[in-house]
Amino acid sequence: MFVLESMKRYYRYLAFALPAVLYVGTIWQRPLFFPAEINAAELLRRTAVAGGNGVALLGSWSVKLFGANLFAVRLPDALAVLLTALLIRAVASGCGNRKTGDAAALIYLTTFFVFAFGTAAGTGAFFTLFCSGVAAGLIRALSDGKLPVRIAGGAGAAVSAALAVWYGMSGGAAPGFVLWKTLLFLLAGMLPWLFFAPAALKGFRLGGAAYRKQPLFLIPAAAVAVWLAAVILWNGRLPDGAPAAGFPMLAILMAGGLVRYGEAGDLVYVNTVLRSLVRIFLPLPLLLFLLQAAARFTGKVPPEFVVYGRNENYFMPVLALVVTLVWLRMAEREYRQQLKFVFFCVGVAFLLLAAPGSLPQRMLRGVAPEPFLGMVLESRLDAEPVIVARPGVHAAVAWTLKRDDVRLWTGDGGPEELAGVPSRTLVVVTDDRLDLAKLPDPKTYFRFGGWYVVCYDSLKEKR
Repeated sequence: MFVLESMKRYYRYLAFALPAVLYVGTIWQRPLFFPAEINAAELLRRTAVAGGNGVALLGSWSVKLFGANLFAVRLPDALAVLLTALLIRAVASGCGNRKTGDAAALIYLTTFFVFAFGTAAGTGAFFTLFCSGVAAGLIRALSDGKLPVRIAGGAGAAVSAALAVWYGMSGGAAPGFVLWKTLLFLLAGMLPWLFFAPAALKGFRLGGAAYRKQPLFLIPAAAVAVWLAAVILWNGRLPDGAPAAGFPMLAILMAGGLVRYGEAGDLVYVNTVLRSLVRIFLPLPLLLFLLQAAARFTGKVPPEFVVYGRNENYFMPVLALVVTLVWLRMAEREYRQQLKFVFFCVGVAFLLLAAPGSLPQRMLRGVAPEPFLGMVLESRLDAEPVIVARPGVHAAVAWTLKRDDVRLWTGDGGPEELAGVPSRTLVVVTDDRLDLAKLPDPKTYFRFGGWYVVCYDSLKEKR
């Protein structure tokens, strides 16, 4: 028992070490399947190869250093998210207390939307970092403290604002959706901390009017209000990264409310939530194990329903759920506020560690073009030319082949209209079956989900 109690002093370090693994150690597993992520990866590759300007320069250094691979194109956003967490921890600790700063960083890193955003290819996380720098600088400038600290805070806010404006003017726009879908997506992305929002609101009341007048509360609250208004009014016309820009300030608000709620000694609601989560998670490991085992050893479960098919990680989701359940149970039974919070964060982190390897095959089927294109085109890497029938396909093909000479078919007469087609293999890629009828015969095509690769050994000789 004494050994167990003495080990608890190190749990805080474990809670901070896991996010580093969470964001940097898992970004190589999941294939590119979001169109925006594929476009971003190809933009970073082309910028690294040919140079250029704009926001792509923020991430092209990684491709130059590590090559055009999944790790390299996702690393810049992962590091930007970790820097944002350090920034909000520093400002919350400096203006509030260390518990609020630690809680804000951990809440931010273990929020579902932040994890999804921070482990995807692109440079949108830098916009969130710049916006957080503006708010953090204003908090320091308007808080009680020494004059040099206030001056430094104001200067930091000004520089961050300039960088945010530069990014907004030179970067791409975030994809727009139907407004209610966008708001529902953001609301779901606030999990698991959305469960504890009532406790945080009660913490605001317990903090009193003096707390609610502090810059550490007022500025994050104002920033979140502006962020939500911008999402509602300019949905789809905001810079890439804008949907995530409000989460750092949300984390500071949530941390402040939960710390004061815990300090008041009232943990009834938190314990109720933890107890409910334990009951929900309790049967999941066994059910998932039976599904995976039946698929593995009986062959009676269709592959598309299997959670993960790679041999080395086949039962990783099962193990992750078991470990998560253990930490949630420890959090429920712990009576000390800080350890209860840390235990919960560790449990969520273990759950997220397995997330990149837990995507159902049914989800990936037909939307992850790189494995399919790589398999079909591996023996045709010297195809001349490679043609795509749709503009949206171009980035996926260029990224897969790491080629800059992929051409777009713009006519209705098929590839034979192209002058000077050589006698080597000609390849046409499309994601629309209607294009197959427009392409000339004789052709051989390969299909995976909604993707088609049409091959001609020598079109000139077979006209």
